Amino acid sequence: CWNFSRYFETNTFEVLPYVVMSGVTSESCGGTFVMNLDVWDSLPADVQQIMTEERKEQEKWVNDLEKAVGDELLEEYEAEGIIDIYILPSEERARWVAACDPFYETLVSEWGEKGKKVLEIARYYQAKYAGES
Repeated sequence: CWNFSRYFETNTFEVLPYVVMSGVTSESCGGTFVMNLDVWDSLPADVQQIMTEERKEQEKWVNDLEKAVGDELLEEYEAEGIIDIYILPSEERARWVAACDPFYETLVSEWGEKGKKVLEIARYYQAKYAGES
């Protein structure tokens, strides 16, 4: 997962000072947690439900925070001339989305149903954020 706050934390901007705001990919996934499946399966359903709901709240909080920090730093660093930001025009965005198709086809062919699910999620967010960059 990637977002702009990490772009600055890791000093990636020093070697990649050009940012394309495409709206094609996701920049964050702040709600990830990992647990042994056997442990998860051993939890009562109500505990699993609570953990799932809390993860969703935590994901929103982290994503909102990282977006705010990232947006602030993008604006500051662009104003200082440290990075260049290019906002992809909507007509060009369609070409970028199409250029991702071979990758998604590979996911579907190699991952089967999981690949189809990834493609479904990607298409959902591409459509949801089509007007944003």
